[in-house]
Amino acid sequence: MGANLDAASDVRRARGVAVYAHIFEVPDDQVPAAMASRVGPVFAEEAFQFAGGAAWADPALTARDRSLAIITALVAQEVQATASTPTLIWPERTVSTTMLLPR
Repeated sequence: MGANLDAASDVRRARGVAVYAHIFEVPDDQVPAAMASRVGPVFAEEAFQFAGGAAWADPALTARDRSLAIITALVAQEVQATASTPTLIWPERTVSTTMLLPR
């Protein structure tokens, strides 16, 4: 059973690395070092595991559905954070929705 968990973790990590490679526009093999230099190796590994998780790969939602959920969550967070101001401030390159949309 441990070997199956390790293999699943490796697949999940590889998917997460691919996500960040797309966001940062760098080759997959450069992502771990780039992330570790920005946020440290422990957080980088957590980010890879999260980004490659089942929620992003499960066929229950289409890529379009996931994109809409992400946009909705980001807008809701920004609206809540800026409730006292009439405008929304969008962070640059928070999420690349093009990577989530079907091609």
